[in-house]
Amino acid sequence: MSDGGSVELVLAEFGFDRENAGKADLSVHSRLNPTLDSFRERFPDARVTLYTDVDIEADGIDRRTVEPPFDRAHPRYGWRASNYFQAWGMRHSDADVAIAMDADMKIVSPAFRRIVPIATRFGLAVPANPRCLVWINGSKGLDADYDRSVDPTRGNGFAYNHSPMACAPAHERARAFLDAYLRLSVERPGRGTHLLWEAAWESGVHPYLLPFPWCVCTRKHTRSRYLDGSEIALHVGHPDVEPRYREVRRSSRFRDWLSG
Repeated sequence: MSDGGSVELVLAEFGFDRENAGKADLSVHSRLNPTLDSFRERFPDARVTLYTDVDIEADGIDRRTVEPPFDRAHPRYGWRASNYFQAWGMRHSDADVAIAMDADMKIVSPAFRRIVPIATRFGLAVPANPRCLVWINGSKGLDADYDRSVDPTRGNGFAYNHSPMACAPAHERARAFLDAYLRLSVERPGRGTHLLWEAAWESGVHPYLLPFPWCVCTRKHTRSRYLDGSEIALHVGHPDVEPRYREVRRSSRFRDWLSG
């Protein structure tokens, strides 16, 4: 199985101030990092496109200034705009595979390259949400107005996360899903991860679900004996994630895990 073909990284950053829901201090990184540098380590030849409404500079990127279809005065404007243009960028990419990521991710394994054959085969891949169930993510997450009573599943489906996502833009079912997501984002602006579920339900397209190592979040949400040592990408916007990753790699348990 080949992981060849052209690859594009889609980034989306909005607003003058950098914000992340996990509240980690990312001041040691430039605005697009650690995502950009760790991605280029795995895909040095990939094209990088940034959608934004502010002046952000980085070498070798295609910056596109856009006007999001959302109320700038809303406290979740930046998140809504970023989620929307990550999906928009994937949908309209001319690469064989487009990968959308938040800027507070750090790729820590060469296994990340396997996202290309996964997206090529299934059309679209999104990560698992540590809240697991749709009703928990929809009712506990910020910017969500989920009404469980009108959902035939009562929220018992598997909730999606938003980064990393990967798409084969030529794939018909992937386009149907992203078209539904983009339309719903404008009609009912809200929590991006929940809108992914609504787009899946409406379009009938269930993206391939990337397991938890693809988006390692705070241990307050997800703990597993098999997660330590198998990390692929860290959500370092959660302040405890990277310290835990380093701690595990210093431990004899991690070395035993690899040798076993």
